[in-house]
Amino acid sequence: MMDDMALPEHDQKNVDAFFAAVKALEPAFKYDSFSYIAVKHEGAFILLQAALQRHVAKPALPYTVFSTEHVRAGNCLLKDIGQSPRQFVEALFAGSVKVHGAELKFPGDYSNARSTYFSPFWAPALQGQSRANTLQISGAQQATFIRQPMLDWELRAATTPYDNIQELMNEFQLGTLQGSGAVHVLVIAHTAAMINGASGVNDDSADIGIRLAHDLKKKDAAIGIRMLTPGSPIKRMQIAGKDLKWAKTPECNLGTMRIQVPKASILQCFAIYGGDTQSYYWVSDPATTHNARRTALHAYDPRLDKLRDILIRDSYRGSDARDFEVGISWLVWLLGFSAAHLSATKTSDAPDIIVSSPNGNIAVVECTTGLLKAENKLANLHDRVQAMRRSFEASGYSNIRILPVIVTAKSRNDVAADLEQAEKLGILVFTRENIENALNRSFVPQNAEQLYAEWEQAVSMALAKYNSQGGLPPGS
Repeated sequence: MMDDMALPEHDQKNVDAFFAAVKALEPAFKYDSFSYIAVKHEGAFILLQAALQRHVAKPALPYTVFSTEHVRAGNCLLKDIGQSPRQFVEALFAGSVKVHGAELKFPGDYSNARSTYFSPFWAPALQGQSRANTLQISGAQQATFIRQPMLDWELRAATTPYDNIQELMNEFQLGTLQGSGAVHVLVIAHTAAMINGASGVNDDSADIGIRLAHDLKKKDAAIGIRMLTPGSPIKRMQIAGKDLKWAKTPECNLGTMRIQVPKASILQCFAIYGGDTQSYYWVSDPATTHNARRTALHAYDPRLDKLRDILIRDSYRGSDARDFEVGISWLVWLLGFSAAHLSATKTSDAPDIIVSSPNGNIAVVECTTGLLKAENKLANLHDRVQAMRRSFEASGYSNIRILPVIVTAKSRNDVAADLEQAEKLGILVFTRENIENALNRSFVPQNAEQLYAEWEQAVSMALAKYNSQGGLPPGS
């Protein structure tokens, strides 16, 4: 039951839209898990931030609970508390959920209302070339319930000690504590169909495959293909699930097919289920490229092994950080941009790299091999972009768009605690996952203006989380 009344129309629309979007994938979601952090306020535990994640495979995060007098955090399967995802969402709107034997209050705003925001495309999933539907439910302001530094000092005295509340949130993969935002629960439905990473091209044939969750219907799956061959028009096709050769593995059903392709072909493959694209992947021979810029680098760095080593490694020391900047400037050049590596000249108070699109739009880039907030990089980048905007306006170039970008060698999970500040400042965050994606995309010539537009859209989508939660995103 929803308090004493039905959901407002726009919230009901968002809730229904989320569950309708994932209806075809429902049989695959065997591991609906709930991770949370709550704090005690006036004798009751208040849910601060949480994630209800719908997985097709068992997640690595252990099912456990942590508690002190004023803090609780944990992770559990929804089936263990006897509720379906929709029932759990309804309980949130009713004002509380019971998890690990404790009632967790989910208070509404000043009028006791909760708000929703539905997006069929979750930004972190898009960075990994896949689709994830999300529903965010928000309530009262977090600042009402957070008592600091008391909570941090209490956590340090726990039997299992944590330095602060953010470290505890990192442990349960809950992202950044949005102390200035609302209490909220993010419901995420992960993809259940992906192109097999072992797909590849060898001479004049290509082996391609789709990984499909066990309980989904093979006949409803398909692989879409864009075949790019030098000197020929793009060839497009779709292979129906019934025409694939299927094998059952412990993790999934694997549908495969070998097709004949002209030599030097590169394939963009789309994993499709129920008529919706779930993910995509570039399939190629690593020695082959259609991008003249990449071909030029191949003459000195075959298969870009050296560049990949500069950009993707487990640790960086000393001058490695400067090498990382150089590697990023090469990478954006491969994607069709022009790049000026300013920090190589030790220019005073300048960003690491300035990137220009063919139409003259600018990206101001800071690079780090560590966390985003290190050495005040986010604030410095924001200030440098504002200075550049003032300079352009004074020179009559107010039509030029300027985008701040910070690139890190770490993964998105590694920098989760820093993301909120970057997103609120309108800064695009590129992580290791984005770097790998860009390297894959560079096999074929890229439309730099289209990429720039994608980056701007990613910034807008991130900002939307902190603005009005009322309706569906544009175009839904």
